[in-house]
Amino acid sequence: MSVQPTESSRDAARLHAEAAGQEPRAAASAPLTWVVSGEGVDHYGGVTIVGQSHLRVFTAVSPREDDELVVRAHTPGNAPLTLRSPERVGGLVRTMMARQLLSRETPGLDITVVTEAPAGLGLGVVHAADAAIALALAQYAGVDELGTAPTRARLAETCSAAAAIHGHLPVLRARHTAALRGAGEHVSVIDYADGSVTQAPHPNRLGLRAFTLSAHTGAPYADQADEIAQRRAFIDSACTNFGVSSLRQLPGAANRVVEWVSARREVSGDETAPAPAAVRAWIETATADTARSQAIARALRAMRTVDFAELIGTDPAAGSACAAALAAGATCARPAAAGYSSAAIAYVPQEQGEAFSAALPRDYTCAEITPGGPARVERFS
Repeated sequence: MSVQPTESSRDAARLHAEAAGQEPRAAASAPLTWVVSGEGVDHYGGVTIVGQSHLRVFTAVSPREDDELVVRAHTPGNAPLTLRSPERVGGLVRTMMARQLLSRETPGLDITVVTEAPAGLGLGVVHAADAAIALALAQYAGVDELGTAPTRARLAETCSAAAAIHGHLPVLRARHTAALRGAGEHVSVIDYADGSVTQAPHPNRLGLRAFTLSAHTGAPYADQADEIAQRRAFIDSACTNFGVSSLRQLPGAANRVVEWVSARREVSGDETAPAPAAVRAWIETATADTARSQAIARALRAMRTVDFAELIGTDPAAGSACAAALAAGATCARPAAAGYSSAAIAYVPQEQGEAFSAALPRDYTCAEITPGGPARVERFS
């Protein structure tokens, strides 16, 4: 099965008018995003590389006469989307009010969401919806300079903060940043050491076509959500103990955090503290993943295809989707977002793209990832 973009901007306006009984007052779209590297260090404070897909999420907004928030989500095949839960969107609305991006006097809202790809493809559908809804609400509220970097950064941070509190899935904040602040012909290199967002060439500039593939679409992947949440809670507690905003800022982090955990377990008898060996493995893995992301960014900027492919890897044991991609002729493949998705991102030589898609097992959904563009306000006239 393949995924193709549609005329979803007009679809969103039409579906919204049919359901809400009026034309949208504001509308926006945001790209689905794909992770090149570094999803495991997004919360740790490392370097995460994320690109924008041509596939998008569109949203339309209009006021209601009552105080209700009504969210209608439309996906390919009418598969369920967690946006149907009012907590996530309602939490975003309340967070925007608290941060003075939306008036506290805002009445009820009708929000329509249309996505061009199903959940489960490793493209961050829910994150893209967050970004599209936030931009549409900011337009509705009359926020100035919606295209400027400070406003986009503020919206991205608001999306991540709201989703962390009100969502039911782990938040990959780099997706919000890339969706709102990225550049379509490039991938965003987000370095949490200083909060910088720079750009590197899209892998297609290296003669590679990117594909995402999954045998399990229709619902977000949540199998490791609890494990990720526990690890993040520990990172937060360690940062609080050492007075740093990220463990990457802590010199000798592995040794110092292991000593702290050991003391909690041995001196204080804290049985809730993770095992010191597990803590050391987490930090050493995060350090290695950050270095790998930095190396991938250098390979992209230097246009070194061989180096890029070696850094991405060709390990069939990385998951069944990776194994299927490599068997179908991919040059390299990696999990679309390890721990967040069961999909894979595969890179294929330009001339072999069609053969690759044809060689995949029939039970896989596959979508080529071509350059997109950042979140934007939509016009229907």
